[in-house]
Amino acid sequence: MPSRLPFALFAACMATVLGSGTARPIEIPNQVLQSFTFDLHSVDDDVDLYAGDPQSLFRMYLRPQATLPPNIEFSNSGQAGLLRVRDLSLFEEPPLPDSEFAAEDDLAIEEPKRHVAQDWRLELMPSTPASMVLHCERGKARYDFTGIDVREVYLLADTAHVRVDFERPNRVVLDRCKITSNDGSLRLRRFLNARARSTTLSVSEVRCELELTGEPFPGLVEVFVEGVAEDMKLTLRRDVALEVQGPAANVVRFDRDDFVRTGTGLQSPHFVDQPCRLSLHFTHVIPRLKVEWVD
Repeated sequence: MPSRLPFALFAACMATVLGSGTARPIEIPNQVLQSFTFDLHSVDDDVDLYAGDPQSLFRMYLRPQATLPPNIEFSNSGQAGLLRVRDLSLFEEPPLPDSEFAAEDDLAIEEPKRHVAQDWRLELMPSTPASMVLHCERGKARYDFTGIDVREVYLLADTAHVRVDFERPNRVVLDRCKITSNDGSLRLRRFLNARARSTTLSVSEVRCELELTGEPFPGLVEVFVEGVAEDMKLTLRRDVALEVQGPAANVVRFDRDDFVRTGTGLQSPHFVDQPCRLSLHFTHVIPRLKVEWVD
């Protein structure tokens, strides 16, 4: 039978917490799920997402304490879980009194502050591989997927500073990964650990630091870089076979003495015979592109 925990319940719980003066989390107990989608939309907030206690599907710690939590909705229909966390600024504000017809007492009331930037510390531990739908407007976010089984990632960062971590190998294959970042900064750490077969990075006027390091895994790993970053630094493992395609101004930055030219691209020797193969594709020239190799 479908279950749903609306925002009103969490708001009531948070009011109790605020009244007590004790910082206790908003929490959803873990449960059996066949699929799980986490939909997170922050605005001007400082977000820190990481793996939590297996006893809880979700925990949230909020700062400042004396503020309302975001809109939180959870549903479980046929063991298909959906958890949405959305900043209150995304919802329509109640209209203020019309000054021409408002009572004198109404006019004396100071307009309330419409939006408060918050710190969100989020712990997540679903019982099944998760689909992550993440939207960060302004503010900053660190999404640490270490210890969380992640099946899909759709990330949109708009005028925001975002970091994505995979400190240890993902226990499932990341089937789909699409990251769009505009006018801010983006850092991917130890991204081979994501075990992503195909990743699309769409960037515009953003500072990028892409660490394509971590533990290699068998098969072809494709990364498509679309758009023009303000600057980009790529860190690559010397022992992972590499193929690079795209504008010559980008490709030449990857050239090594042992590489083989393939039309307008470059390849490691015996590329197709290597157990882990990384294929990079660029659509545009990145004027400020730096490549660093690590052992």
